[in-house]
Amino acid sequence: MRTVILLIKSIYIFPHVIAYMLFPARIRPDLQRWMEVIENPYKNQRFWAYCWFLLHLKEYRTLVYHRLGRLGTLLSLFVPPMPTCFLTGIMSKNIGAGLVIQHGHSMRLGAQSVGKNLQIWHNVTVAKDRPGGKRPVIGDNVKIFTGAVVLGGITIGDNVVIGACSVVLKSVPDNCVVVGNPARIVKRNGIRCDEEL
Repeated sequence: MRTVILLIKSIYIFPHVIAYMLFPARIRPDLQRWMEVIENPYKNQRFWAYCWFLLHLKEYRTLVYHRLGRLGTLLSLFVPPMPTCFLTGIMSKNIGAGLVIQHGHSMRLGAQSVGKNLQIWHNVTVAKDRPGGKRPVIGDNVKIFTGAVVLGGITIGDNVVIGACSVVLKSVPDNCVVVGNPARIVKRNGIRCDEEL
């Protein structure tokens, strides 16, 4: 029954289904990660999960439209993206596979480049520290929690967790957890510590 209802609703996203078939390399890597991270009723059915995410999660639509470029702009006329979720100043090719936007409300991702499997929550800003300034570089397997700010020409290493409401203005090495304003390292390589950046 659930699949029948989804099929009826899918009339709205019919053009998106065509894009799914024509551009699988742009869509499927992110889709796979979303299926792993976001609870959905279609755990092992990729196509139906794609339709479900499109119909229920505006953040996912925003990401798909960004990945598809001009075609995404056209598709957004059928089903709108999330108006407060911004992927600015960054080309889709500079965003690694598996980006998951947990909540896109007031989220701005304006990095120089992003590695694989970034998870990002609402009210996060990743951007330049001033007009004409440089943008951050984000490594692989990074999590940036609610309200965090990452600014300037810094590098966030692989396997980093940035705690909620943290302000990160200096580069963070690999395998660290940082929290606070200004951000401090509270865990490095799984061992608790208290270090300045």
